[in-house]
Amino acid sequence: MKRNRDRMHEKAEEAKTGSAPPPQRTDELEGSAPVPKHVRTMSLVPSPTAVSLPPPRRPLPPHQFILAPMVGGSELAFRLLARRHGCQLCYTPMILPEEWHKKGGGVALLERHPDDAPLVAHFGGNDPGELLACAKRAERCPGVAAIDLNLGCPQRSAHSGHFGAFLCVTPADRQLVLRIVSTLARSLSVPMFCKIRLLDEWDETLLFVEQLVAAGCALLAVHGRYRGSPMHRRDGPAHLDKVELIKQHLKGKIPVITNGNVRNAAELIAALELTGADGVMSAEGALDDPAIFGRAAALARVRRRDLQGEIRRAKELRETKRAGGRQLSAEEKALVAGRKAARERLRILDGLAVIGLPRPPSWTASDADANADADAAAKGAADPSLSAAHGGPAHGGPSGLDLADQYLELVKAHPPPLHTGVARTLAAAQVEHSIFHVRRLAKPHLNAYELMGSLEAATSLEAIENIVRRCREYSEGKFTFTPGIEAERRAREAHEARRAANAARRAEFVERMRAKARAEGHADEEWYLRHGREPPSTADVERARRLGQLLGPKELTKLWRERWGQHCQGWYCEGKCPHAADVRGCGFLHGGECPVA
Repeated sequence: MKRNRDRMHEKAEEAKTGSAPPPQRTDELEGSAPVPKHVRTMSLVPSPTAVSLPPPRRPLPPHQFILAPMVGGSELAFRLLARRHGCQLCYTPMILPEEWHKKGGGVALLERHPDDAPLVAHFGGNDPGELLACAKRAERCPGVAAIDLNLGCPQRSAHSGHFGAFLCVTPADRQLVLRIVSTLARSLSVPMFCKIRLLDEWDETLLFVEQLVAAGCALLAVHGRYRGSPMHRRDGPAHLDKVELIKQHLKGKIPVITNGNVRNAAELIAALELTGADGVMSAEGALDDPAIFGRAAALARVRRRDLQGEIRRAKELRETKRAGGRQLSAEEKALVAGRKAARERLRILDGLAVIGLPRPPSWTASDADANADADAAAKGAADPSLSAAHGGPAHGGPSGLDLADQYLELVKAHPPPLHTGVARTLAAAQVEHSIFHVRRLAKPHLNAYELMGSLEAATSLEAIENIVRRCREYSEGKFTFTPGIEAERRAREAHEARRAANAARRAEFVERMRAKARAEGHADEEWYLRHGREPPSTADVERARRLGQLLGPKELTKLWRERWGQHCQGWYCEGKCPHAADVRGCGFLHGGECPVA
């Protein structure tokens, strides 16, 4: 009864408002054939290019200071290090859909940690369906705040796989890109980002960024270089003026991030001031100094304070001139004339939101000297020489050695994923990543103290930690560094390592010969080991060498095996062990000094 009354009430309301009843379904019309269910369902699926309301969106994460995606460089341990020193947003290394479930693939690259948030999952590919399937899985990972499409990779793998910058070459390719962006933007609950390079034609670049915004891109990172070729991936300094024009062209529709020409904190602030971008993304600069973001925050605070003083002074001078006071000097006139530009620079610094950015714990000595810390860190950021081989920025800014120590602690706790298709141990992966990062973090120290070669030859985390410790001891004056001392140390260590390898190989040989004697029924297990054990004299070696010159190397080898078979022929006759490059060592004997100079 109640349902009938409600229906009568609805009809009465329709009669009052003049609204028509909903159209009858076509398969319910008299005399029409029923429409299959799958056909009706297909009509509900919008076209990838159709305009439709997006699903509820999460807000954009903070994006003033961003760590760029880097294959083999932006793994979890390094992201945590960058966040510790002021980075607000990190990208994962590039994830390919076909490698999502492979060893070391997307699942491993999205390894989660409570402190690694917000995070952008960075994808490369050209198939909308595959990318959407992986992106849907990624958005469910805790901490993932956005999905990014790689449209800027210039490497040969991107060329052969038809993704990255090579997916933006032709109009047909760019239509595929827009379809991918539209598909992901309409289907995900997190924002959709894009990272691009400049196209070959400027008009096409402006049109493309407009189309990306229309397709649903919520944030655009622009690397200010052209695509180049698979073999020549760089074309000099980034064109930050082009990034500025793109920012102006989009008129604030979405945030624009500048990328390129950022090697230190001073250049980071300069890039923001030049382009007017909403944030900056750093790759090479962050690899050399993950604290670049914290240093930039300190530098921005100092510059903001200076600009406020300039603006106040310009206002006072202008009022003095209007009041008919004294004549202004040329310098004062320039200050008054530049107040508009100073206000614009101040607006950019205010927009960074760095004033309230939490200071990294390792930078803070006390609240009393916070301003001194900021000033000193800013000076260090503007003068990279303060981070050179003999110390880092004073009053709190971490040195390269500090950062290297912190990275080594993080990589112990958070080992990098094993690479797909490479048979190696987790320890080897840790060592490889540690060498890569420490080589960049402590490069001035390693070069100054002749330890770069030792680092590159390191085979364990302990060895790498010892190298960083020696750099610190030299830097702090605990030991006096003498040119050549580390070369001598490396030679001694290499000699000892070689002796240990040879001893292990010899022990293996001895056990093998004893087993052979037992297997052949010899009562004496040392039977093979006594044969050829007597070392050759200098005269024996000289006669053997002459015989080799007369009869050839085969006869020499035959004679050597009969007379001195347990001794290294190359070491005695040629002055060099033929197994010197073999990391397993040489099982033959190398007794006494080599008789050949």
